[in-house]
Amino acid sequence: MPAYKNEKTGKWFCSFWVKDWTGKRTKKKKEGFTTKRDALAYENEYKSVRNGSPNMTLNALYVHYMSDSRARTETSSMETKKQFFKKILPFFGNMPINEIQPATVRKWQNEIINAGYSRAYQKGLNTALNAIFNYAVKYYNLAKNPVSVAGSIGSFSREEITFWTLDEYNKFISVLKEGSAERLAIEMLFYTGMRNGELRALTPADIDGGRLGTMTDEEVEKFPHVIKISHSMKRDGNKEVMGTPKTDSSYRTVSIPLFLAKDLQAYIKKSYEIGMKDRLFPRGKMWIGYIINKNVQRAGVKRIRAHDLRHSHASLLINMGCSPLVIKERLGHSNIKETLQIYSHLYPSQAVDLMGKLEKLGGA
Repeated sequence: MPAYKNEKTGKWFCSFWVKDWTGKRTKKKKEGFTTKRDALAYENEYKSVRNGSPNMTLNALYVHYMSDSRARTETSSMETKKQFFKKILPFFGNMPINEIQPATVRKWQNEIINAGYSRAYQKGLNTALNAIFNYAVKYYNLAKNPVSVAGSIGSFSREEITFWTLDEYNKFISVLKEGSAERLAIEMLFYTGMRNGELRALTPADIDGGRLGTMTDEEVEKFPHVIKISHSMKRDGNKEVMGTPKTDSSYRTVSIPLFLAKDLQAYIKKSYEIGMKDRLFPRGKMWIGYIINKNVQRAGVKRIRAHDLRHSHASLLINMGCSPLVIKERLGHSNIKETLQIYSHLYPSQAVDLMGKLEKLGGA
């Protein structure tokens, strides 16, 4: 594995043979290195990336990992991965993965903890590091995952969530103009629990199979009304595009009450009149937050985030006595554990009611 010096330029270069995927040998040459060590390091790194050997550096593994993930992961999730690895690669990047020990991982973990990051961010970083080592164990013959031995840091457990009660919602909605896109958007988020991106991706075709806008008032009264959620607005670089929902479980059909169907019908018919037959709410990601921030003081309610309207819907369902399973299906959570992790603390009154019923059974 020699390196050579270009006597004319004073720069170093490396020249070596590699095999492509068919087994054919091809020659690779790279010039312009300041030192011999840099040239040799490049050759070693290049071969490690090509061969995927367990003694490759984490930087080399990261190239494989991100390339493989790109076809299977949403653009927004890929961006999150990239941000996490900006905090990981400076520490581990040049280390061979089969030489990274649990003690080394714990040293990094301590640095992350001492940096003062939130517990959720600590957990996210550790999860990202754990995932790439699991990938190496599964696909590149790494003997063990040092992160799983070192243990975890941080926590995804949430602080008490913020939401509007039905009374607060009614106060807020009362200050918005009847029939406006702003009022309908807030109404739909509160009464369906859909995500901001899912709402903004809706088209007339998603409401009752595209029939709501053409129904008579009499038909609307009799028809069971549903919204099919199969798209979501996603960030792709500097622009938003219509993409798939967050997870497979996010594909769902949400039933809606008659009063919401009537409001949607009027809005869709009005949209048809002005020639708008594509997205019902062709607005940007910050639109819902802007509506809230602009009107909370006038409505006399607390300020919440756009996503908290989803929590408000879950709280509404809980107060109506709905089970976690019903909430999981309606919100499109991946599993019941996710639902309980977020909303279990909103169930204490039901737990007390349950204890009362059990006491009555015991005394019978």
